[in-house]
Parts: sequence; structure tokens; C-alpha cells
Amino acid sequence: MITTAIEPFMNFGEIRNKGILILGFGIEGQASYVAIRNEWPEQFILIADEKVYGDFEISDDLRAQIRQDTFARLYFGPSYLEGLAYADVLIKSPGIPPTHAALVMASSMCLPVTSHTELFFSQYALKNIIGVTGTKGKSTTTSLIHRILQTAGRNALLAGNIGQPPPLAGKKTNGKDVVVFELSSHQLAPLRSSPHIAVLLNLYPDHLDYYTSIAEYAAAKENITKYQTAEDFLVYNCDDKIAVEIANRSRAKLIPFSRTQHLTVGCYLSGDHFVFREKADDVSMVLPAMHGKLLGQFNFCNILAAVSVAAICGATSEQIVTGINNFEPLSHRIEPIGTYGGVEFYDDSIATIPEATIAALDALGNRVSTLIAGGFDRGSGISFELLVAYLEQSSVRTLILFPDTGVKIWERLVARAHSPLKIQAFHVDNMETAVKLAYQHTERGEICLLSPASASFGLFKNFKDRGLQFKNNVVDIGRSVEEFSVEIPHG
Repeated sequence: MITTAIEPFMNFGEIRNKGILILGFGIEGQASYVAIRNEWPEQFILIADEKVYGDFEISDDLRAQIRQDTFARLYFGPSYLEGLAYADVLIKSPGIPPTHAALVMASSMCLPVTSHTELFFSQYALKNIIGVTGTKGKSTTTSLIHRILQTAGRNALLAGNIGQPPPLAGKKTNGKDVVVFELSSHQLAPLRSSPHIAVLLNLYPDHLDYYTSIAEYAAAKENITKYQTAEDFLVYNCDDKIAVEIANRSRAKLIPFSRTQHLTVGCYLSGDHFVFREKADDVSMVLPAMHGKLLGQFNFCNILAAVSVAAICGATSEQIVTGINNFEPLSHRIEPIGTYGGVEFYDDSIATIPEATIAALDALGNRVSTLIAGGFDRGSGISFELLVAYLEQSSVRTLILFPDTGVKIWERLVARAHSPLKIQAFHVDNMETAVKLAYQHTERGEICLLSPASASFGLFKNFKDRGLQFKNNVVDIGRSVEEFSVEIPHG
């Protein structure tokens, strides 16, 4: 793994009057540009990305600002590396791996490399940061904590991988705000500090097209607690083996949570109640075990984590219950789209690993007869064996599969079959055809679920684009269900 040998600048103010190159112009890159420009109107800024500028989703106001910015220089497309010659420091987007050509070149030039997240952590009071990570459930847990703290009267900001980069300039916050920060492995990897309250939900094989191994991926996640002290808290899932291993190395005060175990310290499910104990055998709080509007047993883990954080922050039982019951689930997470032609449709586009799809199928029960799955293949580190075994015993009778992993899923099903398969499969390469087939092959009163078990890249921009295409096609085609007929060969 290639890394830069130079320590990054320690805070936002120290990059002033440097030749700043923003590498990657997605959500974080755009936020970095706006923060720098708002703070220093005449700061020299370079913006570089190998994608063409016109391909980016940028607001009209931001495009106009960049067009009029005489202190900014753009390097997009094939010439994007040319900007490195004029840079003193790089602010990189989290999705750019250390092996990327630009970072290899920056390392050879001894250019310091930092990130939007690292700059924020270096200047904001760590005691006011709550960080949440895990392979799955990050956004829901982060948003739920934020909701409960707001209900409790705290001035809480929502930030991070959820799509809302935090403010970089100190005057944007008063130093007393609580920042609930969703942290991806990419954001965590370069950090040299950890939040006061860290939440570690789970760890499954993921992003193995970016990391060389599950161990490297887990090491990036571990940074959420690596720099904590005995004054800090680590809220972690003690039903998850890797999370337990990380917790055992942490110096923070450990607050485990569990759906299956009764704990002497921590938060757990006991019959019809959540129980929270901050100290051994001292019951601090007992709450009715409720889902609110969140579907599935797996969401109990997200709720247990949120209850733990809220209790540590001083929220009352009533405030926590109200926050959970008033929480609106996020889009693309077992989201009900509606009933059309007698068929119920659910969007679970966020499911990018097999374990997430299994959880969605389990949550919706035996009325799921059609599953739309498959997508970008992240390599041999992602196994579909558990999903295939689950499908064999499930109510699913129709699989609609996207390349490339759709082929893998079907081949494993066929290879495992000891008798004629009860499942029929259709291989498609666009969402419109997938939804049309779903209408054709799903009976009234049954459920069609989009839960891909795979990344979205290739056919879709991201999981949101995939989910939106699904929703739009469900609604549009639902208006004329009887008017189409698509002939696609089975298998």
C-alpha cells in the first residue's frame, strides 16, 4: 500500500496561502472548494479530476461561482495530473485509493495529502464529535442518533459520509455543537484522531476492490477508536467477531450492545425491552423495545447503538422513545414504494453486500416472490454462498439479475441444486426491463424487492441512482401494467 511520507497540515488555517489542489470533485471536493472560497476569497485553488467537468452533478449556483472565480484553475479529463506541478498540498476525496496515479505522483513529489474529514477533525473539539462506522447501518444509526439528540434539545449537526460534509471554517460552529458524523472506511483510513464517542456496528467483507484484504479494511475501520483514551467511549456490537477484536484493543470505556446476550454493562434486548447499563449490574434505563418505522430485526442493532449513545449524552427515556418513534427511515433502505397492480414494491438499493439482502428478505418475510439483484463484481472476497443458501429455502420464485454478479448468483444456485429449481431467472442490463419483468412475474398480494447484494457501479452512477430508477419505473410502468409484454429467455 502506497502512502505519503509527509505529515498532513494540522488544521484548516494552516493551508492558507498554499497552492491547494482539490483532488476529486464529488460531494466532499465541492464542499472543500466552497469552504476555502468562503473563508479566503482570493486563495489560489486547483481542482483536478479525471472525469470530465460536464459529467458532475453540480448546482447551477456553484457552476456560476466557479466560472467567475479568477483564482481557481481547473484540470479535468485527460490533463488532470498537470495540476500537481502547481500544488503545495492535496485535499483528496475519500474514494480515491492510495494506489491511484495522482497519489503515487504526489508521494514522489513529497506533497502532503489530507482530506476534508481530516481537516475537520484537526480543528474541531473531539469531545463534541460522535462518530459512527460499520459495513452496514451507518446512515440509519447516525441519523437516528441525530434525531434523538435533537429531541433531547441538543444542538446536533449531521455530517459525513451521509452526504453532508461538515463545515471546515471554525466560525461556522460555536464549539459546543454536537456533530454526529457518519464515517466510511475511506474517511477513517488517514485519520490520526478519534471521536469522543465512537460507534462500531459491524464488519463484513466489502470494498475489496479498494483494499487488498479484509484485514486492511478492518484496520481502516479501527481508526474510529485507535486514538481514543480512557475518557472516551466505544459503543460496539459484541455479537460481531471483528468488532469485538477491535474493542479488545481499544483504550476507551467499552459500551457493548447485543440482540442476543444479556450484558452486565452495555445495551441489550431483553424480551420486550431495551436495557442500558453504564456500570456493572446498575440498570440505568429500561425502554420498551420498539422499531418505530424501521423494518427488520437487524434494525434492533442500529437502535441499540443509538440508545447507548443517547444515554451517554444524557437523554431521558422519554426523549429516546419519542426520537425513535418520530424517526423517518432513510430512502433506499427497505423503503416501501407502493402497491401497483396488486404488487408491493420495496427499494433496498443500499444493499451492496449479500448479508444486507438476506436481512431485507428476512425483514419482509415470505411474501417476497420476486428479487431484483446483482451488479458490480468487487472480486472473490465477496461470497454469495449464504445468500444462495437462503434463497433455496425462501419464498422467492423469480430472480431478475444484473451483471456481473447476477451471473455468479445464478451459477451458484444451479450448482447447488439437487432437484429441479423452483426459481426462474432473467438476466437484464437495464432497470426498465427489470421492472417490466417484475410486473409480469409477481402475483397480486406478493412483494417485489430490489436488494442487489452488489455495488451499483457500471450500469448506475451509485446506489441512489439505482434506487431512483427503480422507483420511477415502478410508478411509470404501473400506470399501464396491462399494456406491455417482454419476451426474455429464462436462465
